[in-house]
Amino acid sequence: MSDTKRRTATIETAKGTIKFELEDELAPNTAANFVELAQSGFYNGLTFHRVETGFVVQGGDPRGDGTGDSGKRIKLEVSPNLKHGEEGAVAMARSQNPDSASCQFYITL
Repeated sequence: MSDTKRRTATIETAKGTIKFELEDELAPNTAANFVELAQSGFYNGLTFHRVETGFVVQGGDPRGDGTGDSGKRIKLEVSPNLKHGEEGAVAMARSQNPDSASCQFYITL
């Protein structure tokens, strides 16, 4: 990891503010996709449609039911330095198809 300053995403919710760093170096396509959607206003007004206490919250779905997408897909990016089992990890949600991530994301609890 270089000493490059990381970009931070901020999500304002009725229950408080969520902030997380984007892993531009380890997942450049995923980070760019998230930033593009956020800057375009795509996520404005959307809810966390899935809340599993002690496990995960999931949002970013324009339909609000887990079936929506942005009309664009990105390829899966994998790095041994990115772990999903830790509290606070953020990743793009996808179907069984590894290259199906679009706009939905989850945050591990």
